[in-house]
Amino acid sequence: NPSVTGLDLWKLVQVLRIVEGSLTEFQKLDGRERLLAVHGNRFLAHLVFQVLKSDLEDQDTHFPDNFKAKVIDTTYLVYQQILEVISAQFPNSYLASLFKNQSKCEDIKSCIKL
Repeated sequence: NPSVTGLDLWKLVQVLRIVEGSLTEFQKLDGRERLLAVHGNRFLAHLVFQVLKSDLEDQDTHFPDNFKAKVIDTTYLVYQQILEVISAQFPNSYLASLFKNQSKCEDIKSCIKL
């Protein structure tokens, strides 16, 4: 995409790495909590990017010192909200299949308070 600069891409990669690092703690859990972190990782990252969109656009070449903590906090918040939604609306769904279903992902996203 010509509208994405190298700097913008680098910032997104850095945020994705923070999100993935945060999810490693959840991947040590059992059950749906673990499966969400494993199979819903890209969907969750998408929502984190949506929450932080204005912050990412406002930054220059370096993030402020507290930005990593903000990404981690946002990741945990979004994780908890997704877990609540899938527990209520899709209690019997296998999460590997659930996150491949675009309409179900849109349903989940519509329930998340960003």
